[in-house]
Parts: sequence; structure tokens; C-alpha cells
Amino acid sequence: MKIVLAYLLGAATVFLTGFGRAAGSDAWAWLKKKLNPPPPQPELVPMNFTVPGIAPTSCVWVPDHEVVDHLARGFTHVLHPEKRGPCYARPSRDEVAYFLMKRP
Repeated sequence: MKIVLAYLLGAATVFLTGFGRAAGSDAWAWLKKKLNPPPPQPELVPMNFTVPGIAPTSCVWVPDHEVVDHLARGFTHVLHPEKRGPCYARPSRDEVAYFLMKRP
């Protein structure tokens, strides 16, 4: 009887240890994602896209290779009103991406 109880206790310990570790790992991944969410992904929009509340004359389409220079000069990314990622457009498949930026 004692040997059966020992086996049951050992099996329960092994099961709960593995289950607890997996549950703890999942909980940690969820908490880490909540505390430090990944940055929003850029959102593809048409070239005639306008954002409510921002005058179209205060925005400019910037090629992706010039974005860093424009950010240094005080320009900011225009964020998509729903998805909160930077807006970009690709006029054709072979051309570079253009990011919508707001003048300082």
C-alpha cells in the first residue's frame, strides 16, 4: 500500500512540476507582452490618404531611405488613426516605400 501511494505521489509531482512550469512560462510570456508590447507595424495606405485632424498641406511623402534624415530635422511619422502604426505607400511593386510624415 505504501509503495502504491509513493508511486501516485511521485507521478503527481512529476505531472504538476511539468504543468506548473509550462503554465508559468505562458503566464510570463503574456505578462511580458502586456508590459512591453511590440511597436505597431507600418500600415499600407493609398497615396491620397488623409488623416482626420491633420491638414494635408502639413504632410509630405518621404522615401524610406530619407526617413532618418527627416526625423533628425524634426519631422514625425503620421500614425494610422485606427492601427497606430506609421503610414506608408508603395506606388508600384518595384518602387521604394514612401512614408507619410508631418512637417515640424
